[in-house]
Amino acid sequence: MSEENVQMNLKVPSSLRDKLRDAAAANHRSMTAELIARVTESFDDEPLAERVGELEEKIYTLESKLEKIDIFLSKNYPMGW
Repeated sequence: MSEENVQMNLKVPSSLRDKLRDAAAANHRSMTAELIARVTESFDDEPLAERVGELEEKIYTLESKLEKIDIFLSKNYPMGW
């Protein structure tokens, strides 16, 4: 069963409205859909800091793998590949 949508009237600074409009356009969404996506994300169970930490670990792993590949290629293809 889907939730009932309710109308809310908000007063926000025009600069925030402009940022929301620009983000909505960039994400191919209506301003309402952009606002809902952003507010919903702020209530996610997993805090942003944890998500950033996980991404940092993945980046470190990928960097290590790339370094190993570079070493392998340098040893096996000394004139470049």
